[in-house]
Amino acid sequence: MKEELGVRFKGGIIEGTIQNMETGEISNVRHYLFCTDLEFFTIAKIERVDSFKLPDNSCQISVDCSGLDSIGQVFKLDLNFFPESVETKDRLLEDLKVDSIFVVRGAYGIIDNPPLITLTDPHYEPVYSRSLENEIREVFKVNK
Repeated sequence: MKEELGVRFKGGIIEGTIQNMETGEISNVRHYLFCTDLEFFTIAKIERVDSFKLPDNSCQISVDCSGLDSIGQVFKLDLNFFPESVETKDRLLEDLKVDSIFVVRGAYGIIDNPPLITLTDPHYEPVYSRSLENEIREVFKVNK
């Protein structure tokens, strides 16, 4: 990590500050970095797709979804993609349409307030059986 960004990394600990760009509020951050190869796997129904140009001219695609757990409970889920090319960005935006349903899996994080699970650059694939997709849509509709 670069010192000019206000971030230090030593002995597994990341320390630094983070600034809310809307309010200007600056907060201290101290976090023990612990990475695993564990993945989160679920079914996602896309509710909103946004594409942002970041300050370093890279791109982020943020996808707000509803997810399903193993007993049909519905929860909030975010998918975040950081495409490395315009072609990849265009393909993602073509695939990830509102109301689409996908099976997704990837590295995850959990935000406490409000509860939200995020997947970063997840793998996704459509639900191939039309009858299964219709049943999944019914679960989202009834359990939401």
